[in-house]
Amino acid sequence: MKFIENLFKKSPLIIILIATALILTFYLDKPFIGHHDFNAVFYGKMAQNYLRFGFLKTKFGQATSVLIGKPEKFTFHTHHPPLLPILMAVSFKLLGLTEAAGRIVPIFFSLLGVYFFYQLGASFFSKQIAFFSSLFLILTPMFIYYGKLPVHEPPVLGLSLFVIYFYFLWIKSKENKYFYLLIPGLILAELTGWPAYYLPVIFFIHSLIFVRKRQVVTKTTILCLLSILTFSLLLYQNYILTGDFLGGGLVKAFLFRLNLGQRAATYPFTLGQFFKKEILWSSIFFTKTLIFLSLFWVGTTAFAILKSKKTSFNQSITFALLAYGFIHPLIFRNAAFLHDYMLYYLLPFLALSGASGLQSIIGFVSKLFNSQVIKNFSAIVFLTVSLIIATEKLRFVDALQRSNSHLQGYLLGKIIKKETSSEEKILTVSKKLKDYEDVFINFYSDNPKISFTENLDPDSLKEFDWLVFPRNTPEISQAELKSLQKNPSVEKQGFLFFKLK
Repeated sequence: MKFIENLFKKSPLIIILIATALILTFYLDKPFIGHHDFNAVFYGKMAQNYLRFGFLKTKFGQATSVLIGKPEKFTFHTHHPPLLPILMAVSFKLLGLTEAAGRIVPIFFSLLGVYFFYQLGASFFSKQIAFFSSLFLILTPMFIYYGKLPVHEPPVLGLSLFVIYFYFLWIKSKENKYFYLLIPGLILAELTGWPAYYLPVIFFIHSLIFVRKRQVVTKTTILCLLSILTFSLLLYQNYILTGDFLGGGLVKAFLFRLNLGQRAATYPFTLGQFFKKEILWSSIFFTKTLIFLSLFWVGTTAFAILKSKKTSFNQSITFALLAYGFIHPLIFRNAAFLHDYMLYYLLPFLALSGASGLQSIIGFVSKLFNSQVIKNFSAIVFLTVSLIIATEKLRFVDALQRSNSHLQGYLLGKIIKKETSSEEKILTVSKKLKDYEDVFINFYSDNPKISFTENLDPDSLKEFDWLVFPRNTPEISQAELKSLQKNPSVEKQGFLFFKLK
């Protein structure tokens, strides 16, 4: 018991941050071949293009491809703000073009988010709630796997927690310096991902319902206007890159993710199917234990509010986190139905409400048995529950960490990088490689002169230096294979390379 008491007195935040760093650095240098690692190579390729051509030539745009012989002719990804690949490019420049360098960016923001999440708990709840809610957060499969994935969720959430902390600190202390501190964090978050744009709206509604002071409502309105300005700057960059404020298919992508339009019809699902999948994913990625504790808090809090007709400041903080976590998957249902990590923004709410729910259970049991002993051992109960959360989906987490669904694209990209020149043109024949592995091959080969096709056209071979395909690909007939054997060939890890020139 003394050890646990000393734990809280001696820098619990440092313990949490060290634990977070240790958790996230497992598989730090693993190739980008696992579950949803498409994001890592997709944004990694943009970072490569920043390094190759510079920020000015790309106009800070997210260049996805380069036409052969015309490096100034870029195609741009315009469906997300550009800060993530820009930061990845900086990391690649400083640390080298490695997977670890790519993962350092989301890890940094994950640590930032955990730091300010802990501060939020310590400042407005208690050190025990701060410690264990942070522990609950970092022990979930969602955080362990996605906390280091080069995708928008870790940096957006990390910066959002920075903004949320200073917003509530400003409201509580009434010191305007905290309001001005949250502004740069908000701008950076909005330059990283769209969910950050919900924050000013949440703050505005919170100020109307819970604060009810004209000065606060006015300043939250200013935050909304600032967000409109930031979004306008992104649209202006879009105009510079594509010649159209909504260029690059921005409107089509928006409608698709809203689950509207013709493209969305290719992924049909009902509202019932949507909620069924989100509930299933939540129980897997957040654990059933944490979901139960959070639901217990929701139920008891709703009952207490209905009974007293009052909502405490602390409760309003948790409700704000709830709103922030739910808005994105509810609005962009198509994205949430296809990508499990869209639920990532629920982490702070579930962790905080889960820890508060457990504290309520301990208090209820203590009162029921009229025993102060149970309360005195609450830290042990919290540690036990933390262990349950950590081990409930241990095999699933291990499977996630070891996933290698895009191993074939990685291997071919590495072989091309090693065995061919960047000046040589390569034709890859395989529907699977064209549809699912092309971004992996492009990233790991770092060769802008690779083309993909589903069918072999003998007349086009004269344009290329190499022909590549998997040994047993159905796109190459035995007759075609026999005719190709007049060319020098080599087999590398299940791929056939034919030298054409």
